[in-house]
Amino acid sequence: MSTPNGGQSPYAEHSNPPPMQPVDGLRLLPAYAWAVRAWVTNLIIWGPLSLICFIGLSTRFWQTFALLAVPVLMSLAMQQTTVRRLKLDEISLPGFANLLVLAFLFGLFVGGFAITLFFVFLGASMWRFDPSGHTPEQPWYEAGTTYVLLGGVLIFTAATAFVAFVPFAAADGRTSFGSAVTLGLRASVRNWFKVFIAVAAPYALMIVAVWNDLTMFPGSRYLTCGVAALVFPLLFLALAHGYRQVTEGFPLIDATANPHDR
Repeated sequence: MSTPNGGQSPYAEHSNPPPMQPVDGLRLLPAYAWAVRAWVTNLIIWGPLSLICFIGLSTRFWQTFALLAVPVLMSLAMQQTTVRRLKLDEISLPGFANLLVLAFLFGLFVGGFAITLFFVFLGASMWRFDPSGHTPEQPWYEAGTTYVLLGGVLIFTAATAFVAFVPFAAADGRTSFGSAVTLGLRASVRNWFKVFIAVAAPYALMIVAVWNDLTMFPGSRYLTCGVAALVFPLLFLALAHGYRQVTEGFPLIDATANPHDR
């Protein structure tokens, strides 16, 4: 279905700020279905971006690359919600500066969390340590370190779900930075469980890929990078669509409808 302005987003041409009281009606399947459709329809943009992500994540500077790439992908995902087909000369990366600030702050959180998890992991690995060198081997499902890692991933995913919509509110560009953070937090909290599921699904794929890299086929990091390069653009597209759902309240006609279809 089309809009009165010929298929353009109803949000693209007005500057009214989004409502500061988001709803709790997030629908995951339409969000991911739209994300896949947007990725395929705009393959000329998202395909090369995924390839660039694969190359960047495969280098030794992958952390620096991710710090810059994630804001770009999130900003572009928000812009993608305003048009059916995004052209190269139309890319504007809304809210990119705000996203860089958030990426830096999130990076500090990730670093602190990783350090804490490392020491907990170290403590768990020393639990059965025998100074004589006769520490019995354990299957992975009995090792305390396995559950430390799983618990860490679960806690990290849960924490991510509480702030998942914040960067998309910042990229929206219609409110101040402080108001965007408030709106994003409210939207995330009101839809926390569904956001948790939305984030957990790609995280689970990444865990499988990393596990494969570390155990079954050591050195196959390119598989892990390939999964990340495809999964995370789709995740950001789905979350951008979800943000539009819970803040704009537009009706979704079917699972493959663009967010501006009415």
